[in-house]
Amino acid sequence: VVLKNNPMVTPFEYLVNSFSYPQAHEVDPTPAIAPFFFIFFGIALGDAGYGLVLSLVCAGLLVMLKMGPIGKKLSWMFLLSGMAAVVFGMITGSVLSLPFKFGLFSPLENPILLLIIALGLGLVQLYFGVIISAWGNIKAGRWLDVIFGQGFWLFFLTSVLLVLGKDGIGLSKHAATLNYLLLIATTGLVLGNMRGKKGIIKKILAIPGGLFTIYGSIGFFSDVLSYSRLMALGLSGGVMGGIMNQLAWLVIRSVPVLGWIFGGAIFLFGHLLNFGLSILGAYVHSSRLQYLEFFGKFYEGGGKPLIPLKNEHKYTFVINEREAN
Repeated sequence: VVLKNNPMVTPFEYLVNSFSYPQAHEVDPTPAIAPFFFIFFGIALGDAGYGLVLSLVCAGLLVMLKMGPIGKKLSWMFLLSGMAAVVFGMITGSVLSLPFKFGLFSPLENPILLLIIALGLGLVQLYFGVIISAWGNIKAGRWLDVIFGQGFWLFFLTSVLLVLGKDGIGLSKHAATLNYLLLIATTGLVLGNMRGKKGIIKKILAIPGGLFTIYGSIGFFSDVLSYSRLMALGLSGGVMGGIMNQLAWLVIRSVPVLGWIFGGAIFLFGHLLNFGLSILGAYVHSSRLQYLEFFGKFYEGGGKPLIPLKNEHKYTFVINEREAN
């Protein structure tokens, strides 16, 4: 298998390489995970100052060091992801957790909004994973699997969301219609599980399997809840940065003259520590959401990277001109 993508997506091939190459019949997941990892990393890091420093460090490494393909991909991935943190930090008004008053909203003052954003992004990504799974069936010509599998599954999940959230989105007066839609979706899933079963008895015995498929929606929505970790990471980094700022300022105000030195040291060390932990958490948890929640909807993996044929010399003899004569 050879992965080939445009220059903006190629750095995120590192995530696929770290997990497993796709099989020959599978879709390359890199273009699908690149925008989501970019956004998730930006939310989890959540600070424009940290994002800018990360991008500058990666840019410096790319300029000063001669790295191999893996090192280049990793550096470019963090450079781009750092810019995502800059954008999100400007939206939330977070720059080194300093008390600036700008941005559209503050996660510390309105964490519920950040939670809604995280869960909404998770729902979009998981829906997209099911759609990719359907695309694989379309390419293979399995149209009934698309309709009774992924089609009715998305129909059912959407119906559940509308029934549960009808009051919050102003659809209470359509409650009966939404219930009928949910019933149709449930029936479609049960009938879909009967496909391929010959005989009345086997079809009847397939009904519990269809109901078990419906029970699987609990697992789907629990996967959506996993995306709440993005809110937790964004908040924890901001809180820790704010604590370091308060400690530094407390020392500056309490200790004459030398307070600026000690306070500056606390500010620098505290933010370096928070910077490292925030990057680690953002990378690990953003990757986890791709590998477990997203890949679980469509991806198998197990492919082997193509190693082109080449000459390999076991021994090399160097003969100078004098010895040759």
